[in-house]
Amino acid sequence: MPESPRIWIPARSAVFPLPDSILFPNTLLQLFIFEPHYRLMLEDCLRGDSLITVALMRKGAPKSLLDAPTYAVAGLGRVTTVMRLPDSTSRIFLGGIARVAIRRYTQRRPYPIAEIELLESRLAEPGRLDACRLRIVSLFRALVGDRDDAARGFIALIEEMKDPEITANLIAAGLNVDSHVKQRLLETLDLPERLERLARLLEEQLQHARVIRRILARAPQNVQDN
Repeated sequence: MPESPRIWIPARSAVFPLPDSILFPNTLLQLFIFEPHYRLMLEDCLRGDSLITVALMRKGAPKSLLDAPTYAVAGLGRVTTVMRLPDSTSRIFLGGIARVAIRRYTQRRPYPIAEIELLESRLAEPGRLDACRLRIVSLFRALVGDRDDAARGFIALIEEMKDPEITANLIAAGLNVDSHVKQRLLETLDLPERLERLARLLEEQLQHARVIRRILARAPQNVQDN
């Protein structure tokens, strides 16, 4: 089933601006909370609805400022796990529940809060979506292979997943590519277009991996240290 358009989201949410992290719906994101203002944000959220919006900072934004500019499309997540550390910092897991639009910031300190709005995906006929799903799964399988148990387990998971949107979210979250590239996927509300963009990205990654393998295959096999 696609991301539900009936999901409830608050009118306002705490926002965690990050320089290199994207939160897709249906995925988990691990975060380390150590700065005092974000430790306060976490405690406030846990006393409330446990929801936090993760927003990617724009390129060139200062990484340490609370008022750093962010993209307007972000991921809303619920805190599912909190691991308290001896130094009062925390490791948390956020479970992505929706794409949201940040309409405006209403507070910057002690931590950012913004008005948000649910963003719904635009769908297409099931047959077309399923064909796209099969294509991205095939490309991802070719890219990842069966190098270890974790890879094999993840491949098995997405092969069993029949929902094209959730499949795309899981694959996009797991790709080792620039976060600003992932941001474009997050912002694409038309699901067929998003699947096509993801397929092109997988093809580029697969081609790059093949080039690297060819280079390594031609490298001298017996290299002596000087």
